[in-house]
Amino acid sequence: MPTRWLVALALVLGTQQCCALRSTYIQSLSASALTRSFSCKPLQLCTTFQMPRACRTVVLAGSEGIAESVAAPGDTNFGEFDWKKHWYPIAFDRFTDKDAPFAFTLLGERLVLWWDPVDSAWSAMRDVCPHRLAPLSEGRVNDKGDIECPYHGWSFEGKTGACTSIPQSSTPEKVSNDKRACGSALHTVLAQGIIWVWAAPIYPGQEEPSHSLIPVCQAFENEGVTTDDVSIDLPYDYTLLLENVMDMSHVPFTHHGTQGNRKFARPIHYKIKDPLKSSGFLIEWSSSIQSLTQSETPPTTANSPDSTTDTQTTDKQTIKPLPPAKTEFHAPSYQYHKLQLPGFTLWIVIYAVPTTPGQCRLLARFPVIRKTPTTDKSALKLNIKRQFQKPVFLQHMMRNQVFEDDNIFLHAQERELALRLGGHLHTDTALPGESTNEKTKPGAWTSSYYLATTSDTPVVLFRRWLDRTAPLPWSPGTPAAKYYDLTWEKERLLDRRKSHLNHCLPCQKAARMLKVGKGVVAGIA
Repeated sequence: MPTRWLVALALVLGTQQCCALRSTYIQSLSASALTRSFSCKPLQLCTTFQMPRACRTVVLAGSEGIAESVAAPGDTNFGEFDWKKHWYPIAFDRFTDKDAPFAFTLLGERLVLWWDPVDSAWSAMRDVCPHRLAPLSEGRVNDKGDIECPYHGWSFEGKTGACTSIPQSSTPEKVSNDKRACGSALHTVLAQGIIWVWAAPIYPGQEEPSHSLIPVCQAFENEGVTTDDVSIDLPYDYTLLLENVMDMSHVPFTHHGTQGNRKFARPIHYKIKDPLKSSGFLIEWSSSIQSLTQSETPPTTANSPDSTTDTQTTDKQTIKPLPPAKTEFHAPSYQYHKLQLPGFTLWIVIYAVPTTPGQCRLLARFPVIRKTPTTDKSALKLNIKRQFQKPVFLQHMMRNQVFEDDNIFLHAQERELALRLGGHLHTDTALPGESTNEKTKPGAWTSSYYLATTSDTPVVLFRRWLDRTAPLPWSPGTPAAKYYDLTWEKERLLDRRKSHLNHCLPCQKAARMLKVGKGVVAGIA
């Protein structure tokens, strides 16, 4: 595999997966390599990077760095944006327990979701019974597929939230027809293996929002696509998550040893392909790589023609472009990186879900599309397939470790940013009795961040977008960010049971098997 493609793989997938693909030309990966520390020896490449020409959309200027010149707030045709009128991803269907309802918080609103075995569909409602305000998520799903309150047994169907049973009433139909007895349901659909919820509640006579508005990933429309998926609840804000995943320049440092390598750090330059709009933005990025390769040379003149001295090697510099890549943000939750390589296309897909101020859920997908025919039995194809056939819990262990690399310092960044913005993580937000001030007005982040290089372009674009759409419509009564505990201990920040295990069915099964195995070993010992 050419050196420039190996470097490109390392930049996007990280050294671990890059080495895994490279090994198809050498030998198969050993199972023990995965179960040790999920690390791989960095590629032995000596590289320096050539600075390409500056993009026309980005220049370094002023005390605010590139923030002054990237997608300035004066851009027109931005369009309207309503946070509630969007489909939000909640969980992966195949990792979610269908035998019991579960609670989830979206935009500060606590919801209950459950699988309706009668209609073979997911349903969602506000997680509160209108009778005495008990949480429906602590109840059960009855034989009709309705959610049943654990307190007094009131039942509700998921399509409209209508009350279907009141055991204590002698005239149940009369009581249940009262709109005060009904719950508040939300449109729910399953698409591309993800459970989606429309953030606005269902009203009588309202048509279901179009499924074409669901931000599905085009990669999964290709035959033969292979992926591994993971979802994680993160201890920092939705806005910080999107900042982080858009920023490819942090990978070599933050994820050194897990999914990156400091040797591959280099400037990244972007071109804005689609202007900043309420629906998001599209940018392309590329660079050139200056590689040191070794070539054989004859013995030096100091050696006789008959000398047995080994052939010497010299370093030769070559400059070759990396394949172009693109990054797209589809507001408010979908973001991906896409890289074309010989034989296959690599995607890094991120869905960011705003749960509460200071916390969010991430759904990540890593699809690989093979361009070779499905009958091709090449080592590369077989190894890509093999990578994604590992047990789900092992895949999730690796992915959790990578995202945990960010947790501690992003939580600290969030705390510092909140302090600098007057206690608010979102611009143009004020608590009751307060007024918007210089710290909370749109663009205030430019006085807190110094985004000095073109590598920060995605962050600037996202912050500009957020300036035009804020504030987030947190449910009434949701505590503001300044009242959230922003001083979590490391143990809490890295608590994988709360962040992942509690909502991942395959990992729960693996944990139970491990517990049983430990008990057996202890009994034998």
